[in-house]
Amino acid sequence: VLFNRFCIITPYWTRLKAETFFSWPSLWQRLILRTVLNKLGVEVLSRNWLVQLQESILKKIRSVSAPGITVSQSCGFVFFQTHAQKTLRKNLRITVEGNRLVCKPLGFNAIVSPLLLRDTEPRFCMPGDHFGNSKLKKLFLARRIPRLERALIPILARKHSSEVIWFPTQRNTGVRTQDLSFPFSMEADGSLKTGRVQGTI
Repeated sequence: VLFNRFCIITPYWTRLKAETFFSWPSLWQRLILRTVLNKLGVEVLSRNWLVQLQESILKKIRSVSAPGITVSQSCGFVFFQTHAQKTLRKNLRITVEGNRLVCKPLGFNAIVSPLLLRDTEPRFCMPGDHFGNSKLKKLFLARRIPRLERALIPILARKHSSEVIWFPTQRNTGVRTQDLSFPFSMEADGSLKTGRVQGTI
């Protein structure tokens, strides 16, 4: 019950709020860690190993790798990601279907102006991307979007360029988001949020 209430599971990672984890008694923290690892198919090597993992989270170490899993923290969340899940993310694609951008695993569907589609390409964020004069990473950090989630945000960029024309937390008259149901952690201002988003975001 505790697990289902506080953890968000996706094919790409499992997320829980760091503040909530820190507020639990030590025994509960280990219980949640064991449950997360079991659900991800990662073997708990020993009690000491579990305690070390727990301590690394409490010390707010940004990223810790253990056999079969990486545990990281970003923007107030703890993420658990297996090596297989990292590979799954690399295979994710956004397709163009007529004047629509579609990524079924993310529940993403947007209508794009044909003029805008002519010299742009849909893809995911990459290092060095910028929107106007600002780095995209900086804009996402200002919105408190965690690192692993930033890697899953669909964008529209100039072809063969790092110039971003559109991303889901920015309004553009040439792009209208029909659906984005992936459980992102943003909750404010009609931007990325947990659960289903419909309409322009």
